[in-house]
Amino acid sequence: MPLGLFDLHCHLLYGIDDGAVSLEESLRAVQMAWDEGISHIVFTPHYTPGKVSAEKEVILERINEVREAAENAGIQGIKYYCGNEVLYVSGVEELLKQGEIFTIADTKYVLLEFYQGVRYQDMFQGLSRVVRKGYIPVLAHVERYVCLYQSVERIEELRDLGIVIQMNTECFFQRIPDVRMVWYRKLMKAGYVQLISTDAHGADRKPPRMRKAVEWLERHCDQGLVERVLYENPARLLEGRIL
Repeated sequence: MPLGLFDLHCHLLYGIDDGAVSLEESLRAVQMAWDEGISHIVFTPHYTPGKVSAEKEVILERINEVREAAENAGIQGIKYYCGNEVLYVSGVEELLKQGEIFTIADTKYVLLEFYQGVRYQDMFQGLSRVVRKGYIPVLAHVERYVCLYQSVERIEELRDLGIVIQMNTECFFQRIPDVRMVWYRKLMKAGYVQLISTDAHGADRKPPRMRKAVEWLERHCDQGLVERVLYENPARLLEGRIL
């Protein structure tokens, strides 16, 4: 598999959230990502408003520590970026304006998640508030939200709002997918999904896996869509450009 893939959603920084627990595990996970063809990693530790989160300085220090350890181990070709996966609650948009939250690579893009059972009206209103503050939400793991399942109309409404739709690579692992995954794969083939990411949580539990998803895309989607999802869209996002 050629190098050059992007992972814009993962939890591989050790000791920050529910991801990697040690520098050694972070390093093994980065090696796995490299072996999967990933050369751009955005670390996105969880940020939950109202709960204790790691200081921004600590996160930046950990990124530098992982980078240095990886380079010393001979992994020379990966570029590292910072972000947060932010659980949306009312007031998140103000925390963004105050600089309390990392956007993706210091752009206007911000990775947002919701509770899986969120009402669509609440999701739409929350995303709209973030957009009005000048940010571009990236909706994390679209496949998890009950309110979006089997509703192309709602997906289209989110896209019209300017929301970037991200799907986890695990959606493409099953050889015989369940009914839900069949529908989300159709969503991908129809061009509604703009990014895929691993949402990896370490080297041992939910490691970074990209290869099978890439192989599925190459078998089932037209080449233009494959290029956009795997390369063009994430590259533009990291540059702060509109997708």
